[in-house]
Amino acid sequence: MGIYYYYGNPDRKEYFSIGVGAEGIKRGSIGCGFGARALGLLLLEKESVPGLAGSWAEQRVIVFGDETASGDTFLEEGRDISSAVLLMLFADNGDALLDRADTDDLLFLQLAELAIVHGANELAAALQRRFGADWKSRYGRIRKEHDHVVVPAP
Repeated sequence: MGIYYYYGNPDRKEYFSIGVGAEGIKRGSIGCGFGARALGLLLLEKESVPGLAGSWAEQRVIVFGDETASGDTFLEEGRDISSAVLLMLFADNGDALLDRADTDDLLFLQLAELAIVHGANELAAALQRRFGADWKSRYGRIRKEHDHVVVPAP
């Protein structure tokens, strides 16, 4: 199994998986992919971006593992913003996420969960445009195969 890593903000008591967007969650993935992009968006100057982007500007950020002292504290007391971060990434560059979801069932599952379960209507419309009318059927098939994957509420 090993240690799974997260980006955390001690000031806001928020964290998200470095593997947001169904990417790697181990040490070698720190600073890579969608997770790194999300961290960059969170750290932008607040005045230059809307919504969640910029909300970590000028604040402390740590990288922690789930089997560390910081990890125990964050995972017990902090708020997992992984879903909100995924929606932020969609707002920033939805095409990149949808392109990856073409071939990555876990990412497709995460996006569909946000659209269906959490009511992300713009995302649902984008899934409809990209994957056609049967995107919910695909979601159902993938959901059965990966019933252990849960997307936290945004």
